[in-house]
Amino acid sequence: AASHQRKLLAVLAIGGVALALTSAWVLQQSDRAAKQVAATGQALMQAQRMAKSGTQALLGVPHAFLELKSSTTVFGNNVRALAHGDEGAGIVAVKEEYQEDVQAMLKVAERSEKNAKAVYAQEDVLIKVAGALRDVNQQSASLLDLSETVASMIMQNSQRRSELEAVSQLAMLTQRIGKSANEFQSLEGVNPEAVFLLGKDLNTFQEIAQGLLTGNEELGLVGTENAQVREQLTTLLAQYEATRSDAEAILSNLQGLVSAREAQSV
Repeated sequence: AASHQRKLLAVLAIGGVALALTSAWVLQQSDRAAKQVAATGQALMQAQRMAKSGTQALLGVPHAFLELKSSTTVFGNNVRALAHGDEGAGIVAVKEEYQEDVQAMLKVAERSEKNAKAVYAQEDVLIKVAGALRDVNQQSASLLDLSETVASMIMQNSQRRSELEAVSQLAMLTQRIGKSANEFQSLEGVNPEAVFLLGKDLNTFQEIAQGLLTGNEELGLVGTENAQVREQLTTLLAQYEATRSDAEAILSNLQGLVSAREAQSV
């Protein structure tokens, strides 16, 4: 009986050790799989966040640049952990049968990180241009109000066809300047037609307004001697200078806008 008891105790002890080792192995495998699944889920979430913040960054939203940098970094780190393992995070590389897909993800992650850097390298340009576009759009309303005031005063004091046509064109140009500012940059990229029209209309606006004030033989304008009209035209040209300054900030940064758009698309 004593011999049988010893044998049973030995078998029980061996079974207990085997059970403990098996349980530890199962838990380790479960924990490893859970961390791999968590890393995959995190990568998926960050991929979506990366696309969203990249679009917002292109439109000059300040906080989007931090989100873009964070999401691309986390996305890349998780994919690298799945491919090569990450001892610090307790993540081991996935099995060989999944490596083909993970390696494809890794290429995307590296390309995304490279292009995200190209986008937030243009952070100052994109924020500056977005602000300038908003200013130009708002100032176009002020230009319209001043143009209409000038038009009303000139119609009361002059019957010259060239002047009446000129003030009518001024009002039209203010609306087109605002429209070009609205359409200058979209999710599809920089609008070449809006770029051309913005520069052209600003030059034409200045030429007409200055012609109404001091004369322009080519446009058939003789200038005005009316003190009130001259005052309004001077105010109009001062407002125009503020708009032109913002427009120059936009047009002088076209290359940065284009490179950021190309990177964001990738």
